[in-house]
Amino acid sequence: LAYLRLRQGHSTTEALAAADRLLQDATVAGDTVRALARWAALIRALDDLQQGALDRAATGCSDLVSADPQVAAWAWSCLGRAHRAQRQFEDATAAFRQSLLQHELADFSDSGEGLAGSAGLLPALPLGPGQRAQTFARAARTAVDVGNAERAWEILQDLDRRSAHDGERRRCRQQARTPQLAARWREIDDQRAQQLAELTELEVPAAGARRRELEIRRRQVRQALRELWWQWPGCESMAPSAEDGVDLRAFAIDDEILLLRRDANGIHLEHRTAMLRATRRELLRQIAHRLDGVARPEWSAEAWRELLQPLAAALLPRDLATLGPVTRFALHGALQGIPPAALPVAGNGSALWLSSLTTPVVVPAGATPRDAGLASTPDAARSPLFVVDPRGDLPGARKLASTYRELFPEARLMGGDEASHQALRQALATAAWLHVDSHGLYDPVLPELSGLVMADRPLRLMELADLDLPQRFVNLSGCRTGRWPITADSGRYGLGGLLVHAGAQWVVASRN
Repeated sequence: LAYLRLRQGHSTTEALAAADRLLQDATVAGDTVRALARWAALIRALDDLQQGALDRAATGCSDLVSADPQVAAWAWSCLGRAHRAQRQFEDATAAFRQSLLQHELADFSDSGEGLAGSAGLLPALPLGPGQRAQTFARAARTAVDVGNAERAWEILQDLDRRSAHDGERRRCRQQARTPQLAARWREIDDQRAQQLAELTELEVPAAGARRRELEIRRRQVRQALRELWWQWPGCESMAPSAEDGVDLRAFAIDDEILLLRRDANGIHLEHRTAMLRATRRELLRQIAHRLDGVARPEWSAEAWRELLQPLAAALLPRDLATLGPVTRFALHGALQGIPPAALPVAGNGSALWLSSLTTPVVVPAGATPRDAGLASTPDAARSPLFVVDPRGDLPGARKLASTYRELFPEARLMGGDEASHQALRQALATAAWLHVDSHGLYDPVLPELSGLVMADRPLRLMELADLDLPQRFVNLSGCRTGRWPITADSGRYGLGGLLVHAGAQWVVASRN
C-alpha cells in the first residue's frame, strides 16, 4: 500500500507506520521480517527522494545497496536519481550501471518476486513502467545530461536486445540442430496443438455454474499456452542484431520526452521537451480513445491536429526537409501509443501530416534491418496470395475479390469456406506476398493468442511464428493486427511485428 501511495504521489507515512507495527508483532521467520523491513526502508528513501530530501534519500539508499539483488537493484537506481538531482552525473552514471547489473543478478522476469512491476520488460500495467525499465530510461537520460547521446542510444538499444521477442524464438528454432532439441520443439508443438484445440472447444456459450466452470478451465489453458510460448529450447545464447536501421529513437521519463536522431554525422540529441507525466498520460489516453472509436461521433482533422501538436513538437526533427523517403521510429514505452504517420506538420502555408512528407515506420524491438525496396526479383515458384472474407460477413468483399483477380491474374485467391485455418497455413509456403481481408482477433491479456479469423477457427500468432511466411510484403487488413500491450522496449506490434521479425520487408497492420 505504501508503494502504491508513493507511485500516486501521496504520503506513505500512515501505510509505513502500519507496516512497522505488523513487522514488530510478526511471528513469521526472521528472514522474512528482515526482507520486508528492507523494502519498507527502500520506500522511505524513495519517498524522501520524491519530497526533495536528497541527502536523506541518498543515505537511505546507500544503506541498502549491499542487500539481496532485488532490493539492491532498486537501491542503486534510487541512489542514481539522488546523485543526478544533485548534478553529480558521474556518480549517477555509475549507480545506474550498478542497478542494471543487480537487475541481471536478480532475474526479476523469472523469479516473479519483488514489488509490483519489477519485471519491467513485461507489458506495462496501469501502475506504470517497471523499475528495470525506468532504470534503463534514467541511465539513458543521464548519458544525455553529460552530452553522450551515443551512449544513451546504446542503452536503449540494449533494452531492445534484452527483450525476448518472436524473432529470437524463430531463429532459435531454425538452429535446433541436435535430435534432442528438435524432439523438444516437437513436444512443445504437440502440447500447444492440444491446448489450442481444447481452447477452441471451451469457447462455447454457457450460463450459470457451467459458465464459471468453463472460465476456470479457459484460464488454466491460456496460462499453459503462455508458458509453452516462452519455452525456447536452445535459445539461451540468442540475441538480435546490434544494428536496427532506426532514424529516430524517443523515450519519456518523469517530466520530459527525449528524441535522439541518427544521421550521417552520428547520433545526437534532437529534442528535449518538458512535459509532465500526468499531461503525457492524458494525451495518450485521449489518442487511444480516438483510435479505438470511443470518442464519437464528431472528431475533426483540426481537433486531431490540436491534440497531437504537443507530441509532434517532441517527436519530429527540427529540419523536416532532411527526412528521407522512409523515416524509421523506435518509440519506447507509452510513446508506442502515438501514430507517427498522423503527427501534424506545417508546410507551404497549409497544414499537413508527417505521412505527406515521408513514410513513417515503427520498428519493433530487436528487428533486423532489411532492404526496404520491393524491386527484388520475385521467386517464380511463389505467387501473391489474397485471403478475402473467410467468414462471409465483410461488406464489399465480393467486389474486392473481383478487383484482386483483375489486377493480379497470377495470384491465388482464397475466400469463404476455402480460407480455412489449415488451408492458409499450407498456402503461406508458396506466397510471394500476402494480403488479408479478415477480422483480426486481439487478446490484450494474452496477446500471444491474437490472430486472424479464418473460416473455421483463428490462426493464432503463436502458430504463425513457426510458419514459412512471405518476405516481400504483407498487408493485414484486419482490426488490431498491429496491436500489442505497451512494452518498455521499442514495441512488439502484434501480428505486424511478428511478420517483421520473420523477415518481411514491409508490413502494413492496423493499430485499432
